[in-house]
Amino acid sequence: MSTLKVNSIIPVAGVPTGGGGGIIQTISNVYTSRVSVSIASQGVYDFTAFETTITPTSSTSKILVLGQLAIGHDGGQYLHVGLRINGSITAGAANGNGVTNGSNRIAHIGVNPPNNQAAGSTPINFLHSPNSTSEQAYTFQLSHTSGSTRNLYINYGGSSSTNAETGSYISTVTLFEVSA
Repeated sequence: MSTLKVNSIIPVAGVPTGGGGGIIQTISNVYTSRVSVSIASQGVYDFTAFETTITPTSSTSKILVLGQLAIGHDGGQYLHVGLRINGSITAGAANGNGVTNGSNRIAHIGVNPPNNQAAGSTPINFLHSPNSTSEQAYTFQLSHTSGSTRNLYINYGGSSSTNAETGSYISTVTLFEVSA
């Protein structure tokens, strides 16, 4: 004979307002393509091919954005990854990015990939409060610090070789609607 004991059962729509922390829905996106992009000095690349959307069921819900991007380069630059929400990259912690400071890039995180053979893993971790039941779109913007045009590589290092020294990676993002 089996006995089942639980403290509570959370409904499919999540815990009620004030209960907080229930996962209402989950959307996951895995990007496996190997892409090379050329970015001019002071330029940016909008990674729209990796855009992921979710429509909150309640205006009090929060969206937890977790993921990682695998990015390589052709050498000599520090990379910036900005979190774009609904097509906008906006400064401030409430928008998942740094604050404006002179001519600094507004970004969620910076990464320095190890060399031109391997890609660096750039973590994304942000809790967004959209205060809306409209569709929310999350994507990323890439830029670099080099004074000249540079190549960035998504899901591989700087070499397109198929030998054992060159990795082939994936990038992922998962959106969780969390009840307030």
